[in-house]
Amino acid sequence: MGCILRTRKLFASYCAVIECAILRSAIDGFPIGIVLLLIIVLAAMPDLQLQIVEFAREHGRVTIGEAIKLTGASRNTLKQHFRALVGRGTLNQHGSGRGVWYDLR
Repeated sequence: MGCILRTRKLFASYCAVIECAILRSAIDGFPIGIVLLLIIVLAAMPDLQLQIVEFAREHGRVTIGEAIKLTGASRNTLKQHFRALVGRGTLNQHGSGRGVWYDLR
């Protein structure tokens, strides 16, 4: 039952995002094809990656420490997600080791 409820909430959330994106693209003059492609890419991301990207968008940058506090996930799990986001070209990595931080491309 919880899985079905979660799926319905995610579907409703995606519908709201699509509706907002379509309206915004009409207002801002973005081609609707690019907006829909972005929605498809975001919909395919795991929840943790979406949370990371959203935090980076809101704050301008994100660290693994901030992502741990935000998500409650382990450091190793988050490192894999950050690696995937950098590899996909969604995030830029700045620095290395303990001082590493990421921002959106």
